[in-house]
Amino acid sequence: MDNIGKLLNAAGLGYEHLVKVTILLSDMSLYTAVNEVYGSYFREVPPAREAYAVKGLPRGVNVEISGIAVQG
Repeated sequence: MDNIGKLLNAAGLGYEHLVKVTILLSDMSLYTAVNEVYGSYFREVPPAREAYAVKGLPRGVNVEISGIAVQG
């Protein structure tokens, strides 16, 4: 989420500009912990989100997050 924040800031945007986020997990047992961290980045209602467990992620990571942001 910090990396997403840096990308948003570089574009002159913030977390409030996110409209959809996709979370890929190496195991759904991580969902609760990820959800807590994810929710801490939003003051009000977080954007639409989808979360999936996948067989593997690059470099053996446990979580990968992507987002779509809009301005205006």
